[in-house]
Amino acid sequence: MPKLVFPGAANSCLVRRRFATEIRKEVIDGLLPERFNKGVNDLGVRPVGQPQVTELTVEDGQPLHMRAVFEYVPDFSIDGYKDVTVEKPSVEVTDEEFQTDLEQAAFNLQLKEVPPADDPPYHGMELFS
Repeated sequence: MPKLVFPGAANSCLVRRRFATEIRKEVIDGLLPERFNKGVNDLGVRPVGQPQVTELTVEDGQPLHMRAVFEYVPDFSIDGYKDVTVEKPSVEVTDEEFQTDLEQAAFNLQLKEVPPADDPPYHGMELFS
C-alpha cells in the first residue's frame, strides 16, 4: 500500500522529537494533580496546602510514579470536652511575698533604695547612672 503524504503535514517522529519535552511537561502537569487527588481520596485524608513532590518517575509506556509530602487535617474528636475539669490554683499574694518581689524588682532595676510599701510609687528612688 502506498504511503500517503499530505502537503504541510509533519512526520510524527519529527514532531515527537522536537516537542517531546513540552509534551512530557504538559502531560505531567495534567496527571500530577489528578493522581495526587486520587491518592489522597484513597487514604481518606484532607490535605492542607500544596504537596511537595519528592520523587517522580515518568517513563514512556509505564505508569506515572510519584511520592509527595504534605500536611493534612488529622482526625480528632472533641466529644467529652464538657466533662473536663481544671483545678484553678490559688492566686493569693501575702504581704511578705509582695515585699520580696518588690525588693527583687528594685534590685533588677538597680535602685539605691527600696521604698517602704506604703510610700507613693517611686518616692525617694534614685537610679544608678
